[in-house]
Amino acid sequence: MMKLITHSRYEKCRIPVITTPLTHRTLQDWDCAGALDLGLLGASLGFIAAHGRLPPGLQSKEDRNAVGESDVSDRAVEAYRRDLVAGIIRPSLLSAFATPPSPSPSPAPGGAGAASAVDVRICVLDGFLLYPDPDLKPDPSIPAAITDRLDLKLFLRSTHARTKARREARQGYVTLEGFWRDPDGYVDEVVWPNYVREHAWMFEAGDVDAGGVRREVQERWRIEVAPGFGESGVGDLLAWAVGLLGARVGREVRDGMEEGGGMEVDQG
Repeated sequence: MMKLITHSRYEKCRIPVITTPLTHRTLQDWDCAGALDLGLLGASLGFIAAHGRLPPGLQSKEDRNAVGESDVSDRAVEAYRRDLVAGIIRPSLLSAFATPPSPSPSPAPGGAGAASAVDVRICVLDGFLLYPDPDLKPDPSIPAAITDRLDLKLFLRSTHARTKARREARQGYVTLEGFWRDPDGYVDEVVWPNYVREHAWMFEAGDVDAGGVRREVQERWRIEVAPGFGESGVGDLLAWAVGLLGARVGREVRDGMEEGGGMEVDQG
């Protein structure tokens, strides 16, 4: 079972107001950690870790926001789901995630030696400020109590040009206050400076546009940065993410098999 929660679900009712550095306008800053209810987010992650489900009463408005079309078909998504389940049991199949899966059926998981079923539950937290500089003093903008709960950390980088184009193409956002539409210049004055400030530590010379990923980002902090410098398509990014997810979940399940005997993975 897989559930998706987003940072924006945890926006505060009162959003920080700033004076922009270029035009000296007074604007709400929806793209900073101060716009998030981090206490509620941390409590929700704790509940999910303990119970394997979303907290009761947690409401979302994300289904009211337009997301547009992707280049990934429903058939491809189903093939990924099927092959992910098979790959968890048979590690040799995980190499298939380097490229999009074939539509032909994969071998059914389980088989000889399989006994009881295990319900694998995966929660995906989607956010725009998940990985601030962990060495920032006195405290990073997102507390370690939240980031330390993330078993697999994936980062989809972006360029200034792509961020500006994608953001300005959006019609707006449903919020707790009603509806928000970025004013002119919002990316250059608010969105991009926040992105640079939070993520410059991850890249050589602080170059978030074209800099290489610093070695310690993966080796010390275990953050996997997507290939392509922010220009990869959704299909390629999905193949990359599913491969990493399959490897991680597969290790967890196989460790459980070694400790408690054979098991099948619930495909629901």
